[in-house]
Amino acid sequence: MKKACFVLIILTFTLSVSAQDLIIRTNGDSIGCKITRIDTSEVYFIIFDNGAEVNTSLGKSEIRSMQFGAGEMKQENVPAMNNAGPSVSPDATQTTKNLSAAKKKRVEGIFYFGCGLPAWQGDIYAYADELTLAMYDETGIDFNFKPGPRIFPMDVGLGLGINITSWFTLQAGVELSPKGMTYRGKGSYDEIDYRMRITYKTNYIEIPVGIMLSTRSWDRPGERFFYIKGGVAPAYNVMAKTRVYVYATDGYDSDSDSDTSDLDGIAKRDLCGYAAVGFGKKGGTAIEFKYEKGTETIMTSGYSDMTFYNTSYSVNLVFYF
Repeated sequence: MKKACFVLIILTFTLSVSAQDLIIRTNGDSIGCKITRIDTSEVYFIIFDNGAEVNTSLGKSEIRSMQFGAGEMKQENVPAMNNAGPSVSPDATQTTKNLSAAKKKRVEGIFYFGCGLPAWQGDIYAYADELTLAMYDETGIDFNFKPGPRIFPMDVGLGLGINITSWFTLQAGVELSPKGMTYRGKGSYDEIDYRMRITYKTNYIEIPVGIMLSTRSWDRPGERFFYIKGGVAPAYNVMAKTRVYVYATDGYDSDSDSDTSDLDGIAKRDLCGYAAVGFGKKGGTAIEFKYEKGTETIMTSGYSDMTFYNTSYSVNLVFYF
C-alpha cells in the first residue's frame, strides 16, 4: 500500500512537471511558467522564484509562441483564457524578477551622431557682393560669389531622457554642433580658369533642453514609434576658422592651394531653438531629422554692420540605452 502511494506521488509530480507551460519570446528567450490568463494585448502567467509564486505578464508583441504542456500554439491562435486563473495583482509587478519591468523604464540614455547642412541667414547676399568686389579690386577677377551651406560636417551628442509617461519625455544633453557658411565663386583671367571656395567654420558646444512627444507605449515596447521634439539650446562658440581654397587650370595643367586662419569677430554665445521628427524603436535606434535656428547675431557688436544668424538642417542616428 505504501509502495502504491509512493508511485502515485511520483506520477502526480511527473505530470505536474510535464504540464508546465513554456513561453518563447521574440528575442529567443524561454520562460518556464504557468499561464493563467490571456487578453487582447497581454499574457499573464506565474513564475517561481526561490519557491515563491510571482505573478507577472508580457505583451503579446513580445511573444513568438507559447507551449501548453502537450504542444505548441502560436500567439495569434491562442484562445482567450480570461477565466483560467487569477488576474495579476498590481503589486506583483513591482518584484525584481518581473519580466515586464523593462517596459516602464523611467530614465534612458541617448547617444547620437550625424551630419548636417549648416548655413547663415541675414545679410548673406550683401556679403557675397562685398566679397566679389573685394576680390576684383585685389586680383582683377570677377568671381561672382554665391552663398551656400557647409557640406555635411559631423555632429555628435550625449543626453538623458526622463519618461514622465510612455509618450511624454523630458530631455537634456550636450552636443558638438558645427555651424558656418561657404561662399563659392569662379572666374577667368589670362586664359586661366579659377575657382575659389571660402568656408567659415564656427563650431559650438550646445546644451539642448526640451520635450519629446511620441507614439511609444509601455504595453507595446517592441513596436516602432514616431516622435516629435523641440526646445532651446544655449550655444558656446569653441572654434572660428576661415579656410580659403583656390583651384586654377588652363585646360591642360592645373594647380590648387589652400590656407586656414582664425576668424575674428565671432560672438561667444548664441541661443538656438530646435525642432525634430524621428522614427525608431524603444531600447534600440532611431533616425531623426532636425532643424535649428539661432536667435543671436553671430558677429560681435561693432565688428560688422551686417547681421548673420546660425541655421542648420541635420540628420542623426539616435541610440537609446
